Amino acid sequence: MYSHPPRARGGRQGRRQHPQRPRGRLRVDAPSMFGSYVLGPAIGRFLAAYPELSVDLSLRDHLVDPIAEGIDVVLRMAKLRESELMHKHLGTMPLVIVGTPDYFARRGRPASVEDLRGHDTLGFLVGSMPLPWKLRHEDGDVALVPTGRFYSNGIGAILEAARAGQGIVQVFEHVVREDLARGTFEAVLRPELQQEVPVAALFAKEKAQLPKVRVFLEFMAELMRATAKRVGPAKRREGVRRS
Repeated sequence: MYSHPPRARGGRQGRRQHPQRPRGRLRVDAPSMFGSYVLGPAIGRFLAAYPELSVDLSLRDHLVDPIAEGIDVVLRMAKLRESELMHKHLGTMPLVIVGTPDYFARRGRPASVEDLRGHDTLGFLVGSMPLPWKLRHEDGDVALVPTGRFYSNGIGAILEAARAGQGIVQVFEHVVREDLARGTFEAVLRPELQQEVPVAALFAKEKAQLPKVRVFLEFMAELMRATAKRVGPAKRREGVRRS
C-alpha cells in the first residue's frame, strides 16, 4: 500500500516505517473570515487530492496553543512574535475598501485616508471591539477604527449591510471579487493606500515532517499565490486615478 522508506546506511533498514502518503486526520485552526471565505471554498480540492486525509477545521479569532489542543496547524493573519512554535510565511491577502454605487452617489467617494473619517465605516468585531482598518499614509501605517452604525463578528452580515447601502467595509479583495466584477460593489482608494495582511502557519516542531502537514502547507502556499492577485483596474472601478 505504501512505499518502503529508504534503507539506512550499512544496508540495514530502520525499525520505524512511516507511511509516505498523507493519511489520517488533520486538525487546522484558522481565523473566521479567512476560514469561511478563503480556505473553506478551497478545501474540497485538498480533500480530493488526498483521499486518505480528513480535516477538522475550527474557526477562531484568537491565538490558540496548538500543542495543548492537539492542533496540527494554526493559521493566523498577523506579524508573528517569537515563540517555541515553528512558523511558515504563506503569503499575503490584499485588502480593499468597497461600497455600493448608490452609497457613493449619496455620500461621495473617499479619495484619501482622511476622507474615510466622514463615512459610515462598518466594522468586524473581535471580542467586543471592532477590528481597525489597515491603511497606509505618507507618514506611515495607519489603523482606522470603524465608526459606522453596524458591527458584527460575521463578515457575511457586514457584507449584506454594505450591499444594502449602509456603509463601506474593508475586506479581503478575494472575498468580494464577484461583487466587483458585477458592479454590486465599487472599490475606493488606490491599492497602495491599503495594507496587505500576512498569512502564516504555526505548528509544533515534531509536526513539521508529517506528510499530512507538509502537503497542507504546500496547498496553502499555492492557494495564497492564487488569491493574492489583485483585480485589474477595469473591474475595480477606482474612484481615484493615479496622476
